[in-house]
Amino acid sequence: MAKKLGFNPFVILTAPPQPTDVIVIGGGSGEGGSNPVPFDFNSWKDSAWTDGYDFSGDGSFDVAEYCAWWSDMMDEYSQFTMELWAEMNPGLEWDDTWI
Repeated sequence: MAKKLGFNPFVILTAPPQPTDVIVIGGGSGEGGSNPVPFDFNSWKDSAWTDGYDFSGDGSFDVAEYCAWWSDMMDEYSQFTMELWAEMNPGLEWDDTWI
C-alpha cells in the first residue's frame, strides 16, 4: 500500500514572523557599530575605528592619528568632549597641532 503524501498549504504559504523590535546590545556602538563610542588611546588602537587614520601608512597608530579621529568625532557626536578626553587619557595632553 502506497503512502499518501499531503501538504498543508497554510504552512507553505505563511510568512515567518518578523521581529517587531530589534535590540542591539550596546546600541550598535563599539567595534564596527554605526555610532562610535569614545575610546582611550590604547583601546582605540585595537578597535575597528582606526580605518582611515593610518596617516604614516606603517600599520601602527600614534597619538596624532588618535587625536585626528577624536576631533572628527567631536564634529559629529556630542559625547566626544575635551573633558572626556582628559578623563579617558590622563597624562595625554591635547595638542591642536595634531589636527
